[in-house]
Amino acid sequence: MAPRLAPVQVVVLVARAGEGVVETATSLVDELEHAGVRAELDDNVDVSVGRRIVDHELRGVPLRLELGPRDLAANQVVIARRARPQKETAALRDFAREIPKMLVEDQAELLAQATALRDGRTRSAQSVDEAKELASDGFARLPWRVCGTEGEDRLARAGVSVRCLVREDGEPVDDPDEDGVQALVARAY
Repeated sequence: MAPRLAPVQVVVLVARAGEGVVETATSLVDELEHAGVRAELDDNVDVSVGRRIVDHELRGVPLRLELGPRDLAANQVVIARRARPQKETAALRDFAREIPKMLVEDQAELLAQATALRDGRTRSAQSVDEAKELASDGFARLPWRVCGTEGEDRLARAGVSVRCLVREDGEPVDDPDEDGVQALVARAY
């Protein structure tokens, strides 16, 4: 889930309770909310850290800050960003001001990843039958004039649906019968 759309943009996870950890985590959440970030505190140390991390990943939380006694002693926080595979650390002081910038960077990175995945799995078709075949493992793009509502019905019988109509120039489609309008089709599940 992209950072702009995420109901919770940042979760501050207390990895292990210790003197001042929950208080510092609560303070971080307050700072983030003051900076306009949708943040949530996870201080449920009765559940394993691994289980809570998986839960937040499944929910699509874009940014996770992990804080434990050792981190607090080192005056740092561990950062896990959904858009990047590795964790990093940062100093606790004035850290909350950097989060909005990270969310913007991650939004751009996630969009680039999604666009590359989509483009890598989309192939051009010249007929409805070819589109049906190509949609078995990705997306197919074919001219709407070739597809039309009759082709759309044929695709539907094969479990493939038109996902959207796009113009070659990327502008919104006002009239599907205009030149350059293409249908993106994929298998329906």
